Amino acid sequence: SRVISQPIERLAFGVQALERGEYVELKPSDGGDELSRLARSFNAMSAALQNREEGLRKLGTAVEQSPVSVLITDPQGVIEYVNESFVGISGYSREEVIGRKPDVLKSGHTSQEQYKQLWETVLAGEVWRGQFCNKRKDGRLYWEEAVISPVKDTTGEITHLIAVKEDITVC
Repeated sequence: SRVISQPIERLAFGVQALERGEYVELKPSDGGDELSRLARSFNAMSAALQNREEGLRKLGTAVEQSPVSVLITDPQGVIEYVNESFVGISGYSREEVIGRKPDVLKSGHTSQEQYKQLWETVLAGEVWRGQFCNKRKDGRLYWEEAVISPVKDTTGEITHLIAVKEDITVC
């Protein structure tokens, strides 16, 4: 019974470690039995998850340090994330905009027709490109070149919108 229970206990330990975000490598037994194959598969999965997490950490650092504003919303336009450049350019803290819609930036100088076209484009699953005249928290106006892209899940459903915007205001 120990021949079966020990490898199963090691696998359970490995799964619990993954749940905590710890990556472990299990030592498969020398045989080619099912439990050894399962341990090797677990090791491959653990390594793949570790590589993905490392890639996401790099990407997150790049987005956070980017000189352009990055804003992520849900499909209804409720802000879930902004990077440090957004904070610096708009003057709004993250806490002031998370949970709100980007219309907090509206200056009144961008037409309703342009906003309508933007929404029709992204909700159709396409990328929208254009410019906005927005208003900083202190009331000063600024121009942004924006690219807004829908993010889709594996079924094609839009889960988020990502706006990458560059301040093109001429001083």
